[in-house]
Amino acid sequence: MISIDLANDVEIAKELQDYLKSKGIDSHLEAAEIKIDKTAFDLKIFKSFLKYTNRTKHSVKKINSKLFLISISVGVEDLGMGTCEICGLVDFEEKLFSHRWTHGI
Repeated sequence: MISIDLANDVEIAKELQDYLKSKGIDSHLEAAEIKIDKTAFDLKIFKSFLKYTNRTKHSVKKINSKLFLISISVGVEDLGMGTCEICGLVDFEEKLFSHRWTHGI
């Protein structure tokens, strides 16, 4: 079985289940997570669902071989965070300022 987590959005989960049914794919809905048979899985179906429902901000991410996530991506910058240019550490901007001193910049 493959699980598709819809980030606690029950409305989208129901819409996706209906969409899968219209494509002849059996699925099982549990809260905001849909389970389908591994043999019926095709990533293109989920991308076409997002396009069909005009959810341009959503994307499909592979978490592991049995779990996929459909959600709106949020960048670290939107959360007031940043990345150290030297080592790649991700932290809040205030902490990054002092962290950069450890690199001598």
